[in-house]
This record gives sequence, C-alpha cells and structure tokens, in this order.
Amino acid sequence: MRRKIFLLVALTALATFVIGGTAPIAQGDALHPTCTWSVDKTASLHSNPGVAIDTLNLALNETVTVDYKIVVTRDCEAGFDPFAEGGSADVTDSYAPAGTFPNHLFVNSTNLHESATFTYSRDITATSCDSFDVVNTVKVLDGDPLHPFATDTQTIHVIVHCAGGCTLTQGYWKTHSSFGPASKPDATWNLLPGGLGPNTVFFLSGSTWYQVFWTPPAGNAYYSLAHQYMAAQLNILNGASAPSSVTAAITTATSLFATYTPAQIGALSGSDALRKQFVALAGTLGSYNEGLIGPGHCDE
Repeated sequence: MRRKIFLLVALTALATFVIGGTAPIAQGDALHPTCTWSVDKTASLHSNPGVAIDTLNLALNETVTVDYKIVVTRDCEAGFDPFAEGGSADVTDSYAPAGTFPNHLFVNSTNLHESATFTYSRDITATSCDSFDVVNTVKVLDGDPLHPFATDTQTIHVIVHCAGGCTLTQGYWKTHSSFGPASKPDATWNLLPGGLGPNTVFFLSGSTWYQVFWTPPAGNAYYSLAHQYMAAQLNILNGASAPSSVTAAITTATSLFATYTPAQIGALSGSDALRKQFVALAGTLGSYNEGLIGPGHCDE
C-alpha cells in the first residue's frame, strides 16, 4: 500500500489534513512549489526473486531468506528548493542493515522527478507451531518521526506446519471429489478458496479443477504439472506439512499458471526451457505427493 504526503514548501503558516485514514502533514502555503513523496515496499523469496509474496508456509524450525525491495520516489513542481523542507529526506526501516539508505536522499538534485531503489535480505525462521506475522514498515521523513512524508508497511503471514500429516497422490484426489467415482468424497475439496470445490476454475485453462484432473497430459507439460500441483495443494489443505522445496515449487507454478494457457505450453518443443521448467516442477511436486519427500505417503 502506497501512502503519499504532499509537502508544501514555504516559510509561512502550518496546516494539517488527513488523507485516506492516514495522518499526513501538509506544510506551508499552497502557492509555493510542492514535492510529493511516495514509497513502495515488496517482498519475495530469495530462491524465487521477482515474485511478490505476502504468505509463507514453513515447517517447524525451517528458515528461508526473504528479499525486500523499497522504491522511494520524489516528484516536485518547477521552482522547488531542494534544500528546503521536503526537498530531501531520510529513509528508515528497523530491519534494514546499517548503511542501506543514504542520508538526505536527493538533497543535491534539482530534477523534478527522482526515484531510488534499495534492497536488503533477512531470514525468517519458524520457531514454534504457531502462525505469525512478519511486519516491516519503511518511513520517509525529515527530522520528525511522528509525521513522515510517506510510509509503507509490508506484512508476511507465516503459516507453520509442524511435522505431521501425510500426502496422497493425484490419482486419489481426482477420484475423491463430489463427482466420484469414489463412493465417499474427501471433504478437503471444500477448503479450496471460493467454496466451489472441484468446480473451481483452474487459472487460465478455461476448465475446472475436476476437468483438468481428468484431462490426460498426452505430452502437454501443462497438465502434468497441473495434476501434481492440484494434488499438492489439496494435501497441504488436508494438513500435510510441506518442505521449503515444495512451497517454492508451488509458488513458481502458481505464477506460471497465471501466465500461460494449456495451448501455449502444449505448443512448446521438448527442448524448450519453459517446458522443461514445467516438467521439473511436476517432478518435485510428484515426489511430495508420492511421499518421497515431505511427511510421507498416507495409508489410504
């Protein structure tokens, strides 16, 4: 969430106002040139850079490295004074290592538009079976920490899976929905987001989860990965813990399914790098579903 604070650079009276439920401060006379500051903070797994996250699934005592990216922007009107209040700022973040941000950002710049990007990493460890939030706030300010020019808070919800549960293969899940043919459906299907169970639409496929499960791959790596992906998601919803290699594979597969259709992947040659990525991810998730990695296979 990006919050902007408009700074009216002047030497006259001070005024305050509120925008969007936050408490930004406007200073000076609106007839004078102004600067607008904004800041945006995102997080991604170090093992899967560029894919923003707000949720992590960790096993007990598992540690992952998260990369944070912070983009600070200043936009000013013509004639502004870069040495006046609002022309430069400091950036603070309680988790960032010392030296991540320079002092008095943009102080010597007379450019109307300036933008700077900063990054740092931190480890997140699941030390108990309780889920928890990792909250990081970045502030852009000039002297007064109670009235920052701009702020952004990035929260990662960490779900901890203590060792336990077990996994079932994609063959089990596709036969145990409300459509059968198993006589007793598995209620885990009802936990899929949206409440549609097997009728949930599977990304860009134009088909439901049930329909995708029953579509033979016939050499199309899209369906090979989809079958193992759906089974892995249902196993986790059913209480099976998942190692970091599995959660990373699920995150990557989710991004791929949100980008490509079955037809696009089906048209790729066997040597294509993207097709090979689909095949590799299917292998990782297949090993998890079959009990070769993770908590092990269930006795059905």
